Amino acid sequence: MKGWLIAIILLVLLSGCIQSDKDYYYSAINSRDPTLCMNIIEEDIHDSCYITIAYSSMNSTLCDKILNQSVRDLCYARIGIQRKDPTLCEHINDLNKRSSCYHKIAYTRKNSSICAMIVDPVELDSCYLSIAVDLWDSTLCKGIQDKKIRDSCVAASGDDTSVCYMMKNQSDQDFCYQKIAEARGDPLFCDRIQNQTFKDTCYGNVAKKTEIPFLCERIQDMDEKHFCYAVVTLSQRECNKILDQKRKEQCSIMVG
Repeated sequence: MKGWLIAIILLVLLSGCIQSDKDYYYSAINSRDPTLCMNIIEEDIHDSCYITIAYSSMNSTLCDKILNQSVRDLCYARIGIQRKDPTLCEHINDLNKRSSCYHKIAYTRKNSSICAMIVDPVELDSCYLSIAVDLWDSTLCKGIQDKKIRDSCVAASGDDTSVCYMMKNQSDQDFCYQKIAEARGDPLFCDRIQNQTFKDTCYGNVAKKTEIPFLCERIQDMDEKHFCYAVVTLSQRECNKILDQKRKEQCSIMVG
């Protein structure tokens, strides 16, 4: 009997603590006062308090007060991208997120020198490629390490797309056309791809880039078609139609 009484007391105290956390949270958000966030005990609510105010005020110093490393990385990334400030990417612990942060800022500012800060080789090449194509400057392709991507970059950033056709390997040709299509937002280059998986990916990426949902209809794989429609139209209903559980979860995260 005594044990049950102690359990009930602890439950009451715990519920009171959570309620108090929520009170501090809403008070902090409504008043935009981050000092109230420090009174919150529960980690998720504590971090949500700081990141919400950090976003609304674009105050990156609040990111450092976030306890969860992943959430802290997200805070620095979002504010860094919004402010187009690559120095904030330096605070991101996860290498993939840090590379993505640099890439997005480099592309927004059309500054290829920021690409050089990227450690991940795939993201590095993608950064140079996206800026080279956007500026129609094939000289920027020289910074790309992967030869296949570098050749695709030259084709996509110039007028001579015959570079793709001249490639001996069919998979290299498909890759080249895919990169041109994605970079230019032109689905006609997706039509030239022989491999159906590459072609589906190409249509999906062009649809997302151009925000034209009807391009998703050209995708043959049903899961990828639903994924495409979901991301372009921000439809959770389309995510729910995906059969592959992992892909469905990725879809839900992207749609938010």
